[in-house]
Amino acid sequence: MATITIEVKNPRNMALHFKPTGERVRGALDFVSTRDKDLYAYGQTFDGQTIPGKRIVLDTAARTGLVFDPLKLPENAALFEKLAAVNADPIRNGATIKPGDEKRYADLSQDEVATWLNEMRKAVRAGLAVVVSGDISAKVEGTPRTEFLHKREKVADKRDETIAQLAALVQQQSEQIAKLLAAKK
Repeated sequence: MATITIEVKNPRNMALHFKPTGERVRGALDFVSTRDKDLYAYGQTFDGQTIPGKRIVLDTAARTGLVFDPLKLPENAALFEKLAAVNADPIRNGATIKPGDEKRYADLSQDEVATWLNEMRKAVRAGLAVVVSGDISAKVEGTPRTEFLHKREKVADKRDETIAQLAALVQQQSEQIAKLLAAKK
């Protein structure tokens, strides 16, 4: 088992709705490749440097999850300071980017671990995230949750009851025919 890390990063600078936690995870902002003129102008404040997207980390052995902002990592300290200065400017209107707080998820069940990994795979396959470290194709125990809007309960099929009744009638009919044939002999 291993630790798997993905970063929300895609060509359209989109966020990701991470279903297992129900939260919006900010994507990377690449100011150079954007088609949005206002976003491009805002990015010139950062010399066109990409603001990294939030990262989702899953430790399959410890059964823990983490969503954190890499802006708080030491290698991004200068970018973080510049971002804080721009956001503190009261004259500047428009979009602001604020580093998010770290969220930890401990004591995940095996099914929750499988759900996290499944949703991380989906994000990578859809091009909404990239793998930073670990093996996204790792196998884990548990059944991933695939339904997030409703908790579906198995509903008995009405046809099953009808089929059972017909089977019982066929059985009764067979017994009656057997009795009639035995009485003729």
